[in-house]
Amino acid sequence: MKLVHVIPHMDEEAAGPTQSVVRLCEALARCGQRVTMHTMATGRPIVNVDVVVHKQWRILGQFGFSLELVKSLYIETTRVDVIHNHSLWSFPNIAAGLVSKRGRGILLTSPRGTLAPAARARSKWKKLIFSPLQQPVIDRASCLHATSAMEYSDIRALGLKHPIAVIPNGIDIPVLNLQISQPNTNRFRRLLFLGRLHPIKGIEILLRAWLVLQNIHPEWELVIAGKGETTYVDSLINLARQLHLKRVSFPGPVYGDAKSKLYFSSHLFILPTETENFGMAIAEAQAHGLPVITTQGAPWSGLEEKKSGWWVERSQENIESTLSKALNCDATTLDDMGKRGREWMISDFDWHSISKQMLSVYEWLHKGGTPPSYVALN
Repeated sequence: MKLVHVIPHMDEEAAGPTQSVVRLCEALARCGQRVTMHTMATGRPIVNVDVVVHKQWRILGQFGFSLELVKSLYIETTRVDVIHNHSLWSFPNIAAGLVSKRGRGILLTSPRGTLAPAARARSKWKKLIFSPLQQPVIDRASCLHATSAMEYSDIRALGLKHPIAVIPNGIDIPVLNLQISQPNTNRFRRLLFLGRLHPIKGIEILLRAWLVLQNIHPEWELVIAGKGETTYVDSLINLARQLHLKRVSFPGPVYGDAKSKLYFSSHLFILPTETENFGMAIAEAQAHGLPVITTQGAPWSGLEEKKSGWWVERSQENIESTLSKALNCDATTLDDMGKRGREWMISDFDWHSISKQMLSVYEWLHKGGTPPSYVALN
């Protein structure tokens, strides 16, 4: 099949949607599909995928647009089987919806968490302005894609009647015998947060929980790794100072082998998020053999079912009590939880099987017939 993927940008390796879309395209290419990606910014090559980067212009310093992108997608609709649009509210996503009525390209839209209540509440005035342009991306989609049952519920709650394919993101399973998988040899056990530094992630809750627990557990350290807006990152560092926190570090963003080494050298992962449509960092942590603490704002109830972590209601009290319970676990207990999580990732989230599921949705959209079992029609 000839497949076109549309994503606003691919210039931050740490971004969950960026990483998952790139890996999906590479996995589809390995399945023998012809895959092209259209974007307005990139910082890396993609294996066996044609990447078209379009020149963009900025409005109000943030919103980028590209007439070149519109023209290219307009031409693509006459010769592709499926256009897969990733995310909403950016110009490339709007362009995919505006041109999708032409030719035989069928539009599949993955909101990537943008329809969650917390996401819709952000930048309301901007979304109100661009809503007339955004709506075709949804209206003209033949199918929507949700990465979890939670995201499926968010979509249905808006009254959308489209078929919805519920397919999770895949995860790269790291090889355990690599040199980078050597355990942490310093004198502290490590509690890790790794991801985008943003108010929605609950880092302030984590810092205040650490204030309560840091003296009770002097053998543990807290590492908060990731990239964010400079002013927000500075506010987190200032909060840590104001609270007189000990053994807390902010190493910044980590990529590639350095990121994998950080996972392997840690003992427990935490993400006290307000909302996630998937939560790539959770899957990454589990794939590296780390037990996870996260909130019910993330679609990871399986942590409890698989006995590989904790899935709790988001509050300061719950985070503190759950974190206290986890820090009191001995090394063997945490290791066993991490091993169960890794086995779960290998079983259910390997990119090969995920790409096969997505490909079957493309083929159904293109050829018709009976939809795959993971497509909900109502």
